[in-house]
Amino acid sequence: MNITYDDLRIAVAVYLGLSTDPTRWSTTQAEKVQRILRDGMDRFYNPRVERMGREDTWLWNFLATSGTITTAANDTANDLPADFGGFLGEEEALMHQSSTVGDPVIYLIDMPRILLWRNRNTAAGVPRFAAIQPKSVSGQAKQRWQLLFWLIPSAVYAITVQYRIDPPELNSTYSVPLGANLHSETIRAAVLAAAEQEEMKGPGALAGEFNAKLAASRKMDAKAMGPKTLRHHGPQVPAYPEHHLARGLLRRARENVW
Repeated sequence: MNITYDDLRIAVAVYLGLSTDPTRWSTTQAEKVQRILRDGMDRFYNPRVERMGREDTWLWNFLATSGTITTAANDTANDLPADFGGFLGEEEALMHQSSTVGDPVIYLIDMPRILLWRNRNTAAGVPRFAAIQPKSVSGQAKQRWQLLFWLIPSAVYAITVQYRIDPPELNSTYSVPLGANLHSETIRAAVLAAAEQEEMKGPGALAGEFNAKLAASRKMDAKAMGPKTLRHHGPQVPAYPEHHLARGLLRRARENVW
């Protein structure tokens, strides 16, 4: 059963001792409830876990997706999906492009290197490397991201990217949390733990309850498709026959040998 925005607001209201009728809340009370919901959903969407002696962000399977970027000839930048929240995986291989010419994998490297290569060579061709660049925003809209390629695309390429969804903030429009069909109780516990933190200025019994439910949800999630971690530099490199060539390209990229 899906838990909803209204369900969570009422749960927070009950904990805070507020009316269960939101129309009776003051502006300050409504802002407080929304702030707690925001903090609670962040606890659920981005739980920290320890793996092999280090902290990672657990990537829920319901937040892992893919999308397609379609270039045009001489595009200098291409927008990433509006819900882009980071690339997946632990290797440099980023995406696959539809051209049969050259290496079918595009590799993610740092922005300064892409800009340097573009200054050295402005020719268009089959993209081999890419870098993430933030788009300019006014502060009144959500941060968006784009990719810069090298070489600049010389034609139309359908490029598949694997990424983490950046969930929208819960409100009357986006009223059902992602993952709610499987993890409603964990979501409720996360929000109540955030309310407890707000009121007590520290974790208490509800934080422990959330951690217990989170562990159960993670186990369910791992059984579904296997555990993942969030990275900002591309998914696991597929075992292409030309993978050794790709590694050579990466070595040359790091050494600026072109």
